[in-house]
Amino acid sequence: MRIGSTRTALALLLATSALCPTTIQAARADTPTPVVGQARLGGPARILLTLSGVGWFEWTTRQAGPWSIEAKPSDVDDLLKSIVAIRGTSLGSVSMPSPPGEADTAGIVPSDGGPPTEAALLKAMIGRDVSLEGPGNLTARGRLLAVEASPEPAAGGRIAVNRTRLTLDTGGVLSQRVLEELTSVTLTDSGLANRVEKALQAIGARSEDSPVSVTITGTANQAGEATFAAALPVPLWKATYRLRGAAPGSTRGTLQGWAVVANTTATDWTNVSLVLQSGNPSSFTEALYARTDVTRPAAPVDQQEHQLPGLDQRAIPTPARAMAAPPPPPAPLTKSAAADEPEGGLVAESSGDEIGASAPGSPPPAEGVGETFRLANPVTLAAGQTAELPFIDTTPTVEKVDLLSQGWEHPVSALKVTNDSEGSWPAGPVSTSDGDGFSGDARMPATPPGESRMLAFAQDLRIGAKWTVVPSQTLASFSIVDGLARVGVIDRTTIGLTLAGSATGTDATKLIVEIPRMPGATIHAEGGDLADPTAASWRVSTALAPQTSKTVTIKVDTRTFDDVQIADASAILMNLASAPGGLPAPAMATLAPIATLEKTAAQSDQKAQALEQQRQDEFTNEQRLRQNMQLFPAGDPQRNRYVAELQTSDERINSLDAQIGQYRAQAIDARRQRDALIEKFTLSDD
Repeated sequence: MRIGSTRTALALLLATSALCPTTIQAARADTPTPVVGQARLGGPARILLTLSGVGWFEWTTRQAGPWSIEAKPSDVDDLLKSIVAIRGTSLGSVSMPSPPGEADTAGIVPSDGGPPTEAALLKAMIGRDVSLEGPGNLTARGRLLAVEASPEPAAGGRIAVNRTRLTLDTGGVLSQRVLEELTSVTLTDSGLANRVEKALQAIGARSEDSPVSVTITGTANQAGEATFAAALPVPLWKATYRLRGAAPGSTRGTLQGWAVVANTTATDWTNVSLVLQSGNPSSFTEALYARTDVTRPAAPVDQQEHQLPGLDQRAIPTPARAMAAPPPPPAPLTKSAAADEPEGGLVAESSGDEIGASAPGSPPPAEGVGETFRLANPVTLAAGQTAELPFIDTTPTVEKVDLLSQGWEHPVSALKVTNDSEGSWPAGPVSTSDGDGFSGDARMPATPPGESRMLAFAQDLRIGAKWTVVPSQTLASFSIVDGLARVGVIDRTTIGLTLAGSATGTDATKLIVEIPRMPGATIHAEGGDLADPTAASWRVSTALAPQTSKTVTIKVDTRTFDDVQIADASAILMNLASAPGGLPAPAMATLAPIATLEKTAAQSDQKAQALEQQRQDEFTNEQRLRQNMQLFPAGDPQRNRYVAELQTSDERINSLDAQIGQYRAQAIDARRQRDALIEKFTLSDD
């Protein structure tokens, strides 16, 4: 067998056929035919399709067992996981042939059923004779000893590439070659070639997904009927709707629900009782059909401690023997042996309470509860075919409205549909129509009985909308609690909406205006009525006649409460008083003297700061005079003049200090009076 340098893992297998030109059998070469005397169950009699990717299949027969079912290999895991006998039938056993070629692919195909890897195929050749060919002196022939794949830097050392090194025994000399540099590898060991050939056949058999014959034994019920059921993987069934609006003068429309189902099983469905379920039961897969090998730990060989006997040359007299050193203690256990044996010789065991415990943060299992729809007529659908089947036909309450979300320039036309039936409607696309024909497509969310949904299907360009948003703040409450000022503030967002009606027509349009909801906020509307909100939006309902305009004002209020120091409350109150909207008239009258005292304190601080700047300038001038005075001796006329100027500067600094102290005292007194008034000030939002 010769393998080129541009091979892949699968090419290694395919090249094996060049050495062993045996005919590759069909995919079912390893699959035995059903035992003679078995009764084939054929297609299912009843099917329940869910929205979790599984369906409940029931097979019923009056023939005597054992029975057989044709199943796709991909369905066998679920069949083993869920098959059960129902309606008085008892289940004896379920058997089937093992996956084809498991023994032949062991060590070549990964245990998880994935594709064979290049490293696995090369390692399968270890100990076999191979011939390597390559440019220059890379050609070699010998026994393959090792296959090692390791990343190595490429040219420039920037990127690491995987290179596979082969170690050969070429007549007592170890030689290494890099597989990526070779032109071909020839496998000269016929035994290994035959094994790879069988692996090739097994992989080919798996890839064709041929049906597996499943044998069932058991006992029928007293009526001589045997019924078996299993949950098998199926495509998701999908709901789609046709909605026709109400005729003029009527409030009832027509809603038809259709289900798209596909038969992907190995058998045809003939006169099947089909049930559709909108629930989502928990479902998972587990590899039960494929062989799973367990890697077991290697236990150390139990070895007794041995002590080398001493060489007895002669006896030691008693006095000397008493003076001799005591014998050494037994050698301690080696590190590996000590690690293998727990302290005290006991093996730790996990508590039984841990068995079946849910992982932290794992979601609770789905209940799978949903609406069930039983199709009135039996269904016949060949394997590999898809069909659309009716499952809902009702006349719900339908109202035509326009839906306008905040910020949109035009609303969208919608149909408000109320589920007047006793069952839920699954989610799905909706094709809407009216007396004039197709209206548009919409999306129907899951709708329980008694609830309504807005199904938007087209933009209504006849109606225009303009928006304004004005934020503001106002004082809602004020009180002193435990020495702190508790300030309650309303943050208000005023949303203005101006609507322009249609230029034609005679009937008014009902509009539903949607405003995003904010946690803890309240809404007030002028020019419209509050409608039932959704989880994400408030709704305001209004009517707009043609050739008219209308203004809707919506106020969204959010209340906040802050506890601040009384000294800091004044600034907050003043800011709120000067904000747009101001404060209530009684509150403004109470705050007037507080504002006057706040102004007095601020003016006193400003005057004190101005005088402090003058004092600083005067002090700087004194420093200059003292430096210049040092340049002249005592008694010098110029020095005497500097002394006189210093005396005058000291007098000015003393005067400034007195004025600064006076203004600072005035500011402190004004704030003290202000705080006293604030402590008496209260405002309730009642």
